[in-house]
Amino acid sequence: AFKTAGDENAFASAKNGTQSMDSDIIQSSLISSLSSGIGQRIRVRFVVESGRESEVARYEDATVTGWKIRQDLVPVPSDEGAEFDPPMQTVDTPIWHALTANGKEVWLTGQELMESLSRYQRRQNQDPTYFESDAAFLAYRNSSGRHCGKAAEAAQALTPIRLAQAMVRREAEIYQRLKHLVYESTWGGRDGNRNAWVASMKDFAFDFETVREGLLTLENGLLEMTGGM
Repeated sequence: AFKTAGDENAFASAKNGTQSMDSDIIQSSLISSLSSGIGQRIRVRFVVESGRESEVARYEDATVTGWKIRQDLVPVPSDEGAEFDPPMQTVDTPIWHALTANGKEVWLTGQELMESLSRYQRRQNQDPTYFESDAAFLAYRNSSGRHCGKAAEAAQALTPIRLAQAMVRREAEIYQRLKHLVYESTWGGRDGNRNAWVASMKDFAFDFETVREGLLTLENGLLEMTGGM
């Protein structure tokens, strides 16, 4: 059983705790105006596969329907050494109940709720810096193709940064063949256009728009080297 109202104090405490949370998902500006989690739309992350180097997750939209206090056992802080097991104490932990669009029930801690709220808002706002790089559908493979790189990188094979890395490798191969056939070119010359392009593809290609612009820049550079052919 859970309550369907009265979470204002618990929600405010969880919201204030975001300052000390180690999370790159939460954006305080998106949740600062909220006073309660009940009734809010969120985007929940479910880990479906976990490895030493990466995780595969499933994301679902949900609605917060209630909350309750859960009693957790935690070790008592002590300045003594870890020679003996620390004594345990019971603390009250607020958790929120949510129901996904597929009818799945889930309980969220304060940090998980703040992350889910930010996740939903950033996705709704089409935030260009937000991307679910560990989403399960990115790891999908069928019988007509397989990932030929490292197994740990398979889940990110379709992300913008992987496409940018493939472009850099392919450009290096093509450039080595063309540079001896061209007398003068702004792409690989002293202008530094090529070095700037490689740096941008390695360091800033986190969204498809940046990779698209990078591909057009590469196309123009190679067209110049081949005389527009």
